[in-house]
Amino acid sequence: MTTAFASSIYAPQAHTAAAGAYLALGKLELAQVCTSALPTYQKLATSYADTSEGKQAKAALAAPQTVTGHIYQAPRNPAPTVFLSKHINPNTLFASGEYHTSLNTKSGLFTFRNVAQGTYYLTTLRDAGSSIDFVWWVYKDTNKSVTIQVGQLCPTEVETFLVYPKG
Repeated sequence: MTTAFASSIYAPQAHTAAAGAYLALGKLELAQVCTSALPTYQKLATSYADTSEGKQAKAALAAPQTVTGHIYQAPRNPAPTVFLSKHINPNTLFASGEYHTSLNTKSGLFTFRNVAQGTYYLTTLRDAGSSIDFVWWVYKDTNKSVTIQVGQLCPTEVETFLVYPKG
């Protein structure tokens, strides 16, 4: 309607109605499989930016996200604090630590809320009284630092199998 009859008096109404339909579709997709909603929200934010639905989509695409994960066999007393850092230097034991959260000592789960989109490194810090354990997490097969990509619209789940190092 909006393309074939762009000069019609009904085109603006069709444009507004289409934006509403896309937002309803996007919300449904979010509830089912979050990542499937991304193209719908991107279309809303670009092609329907002049509508309230387009503005809602743009805000949703820019919103910070939740990051969750699980660290197996972590010490319990005291438990390590988990950090997401934009910058790390293992040689100097530096981590920028933009976000930190506690580790659930029973389940090993951690949750960060309101994390800005971007790439982060995972580190943990534990004050054991007589020593401080600083762990930067690396992939076992490559020894490269574990990176977490926080993207648009959907929560991020750290899928790497993280086992707290012994010793």
